[in-house]
Amino acid sequence: MGKRLDVALERITGVPISELRELPLSERRARVEETAGQPTEFPSLYPAIGRGNVIRDRAITHEEIIHRFDTAFRK
Repeated sequence: MGKRLDVALERITGVPISELRELPLSERRARVEETAGQPTEFPSLYPAIGRGNVIRDRAITHEEIIHRFDTAFRK
């Protein structure tokens, strides 16, 4: 099933699976927004569950999450 899923993702996105795996989510999102000409929206019924890695305006990296957590923890 893994190979079929890879092929399906490549066909749907038009991007090679190796590139999909390498690019950070924030970069992929920026490319999609540039191509589509409009911002991507991720509506959520539960916006504040856990630490998560999605902020309303953009996705953030793991390093940024750790930095924010460490900063908040030191206060």
